[in-house]
Amino acid sequence: MPLVQSGISAEERIYNQIDKVVVVKGKTPESRIYWFFHIKDKVLKVNVNRLLTGSDFRKQYIRAFNCPAPYIKRGHWDNIINALHDGNKIEVVGGDANV
Repeated sequence: MPLVQSGISAEERIYNQIDKVVVVKGKTPESRIYWFFHIKDKVLKVNVNRLLTGSDFRKQYIRAFNCPAPYIKRGHWDNIINALHDGNKIEVVGGDANV
């Protein structure tokens, strides 16, 4: 694999890999909320309280795929979250988030 894919940013590479995100909300406002990123045949589970740093996503990614996720510059992870929302890749479901 080439070190840099011409014309595609790291944000775009991650966005393109994500098939969908299922946000599971708890029964009460105090319940934990998790984001489940569906990438290829894997599911990465990230607690919403740690979502915006991207570090938990990167840890889950390397565990699932045995290689690091494309590097996202500090502060740019929220661009991916916004793009997922704008691209209708996010599905929010209720229920018990303690899964």
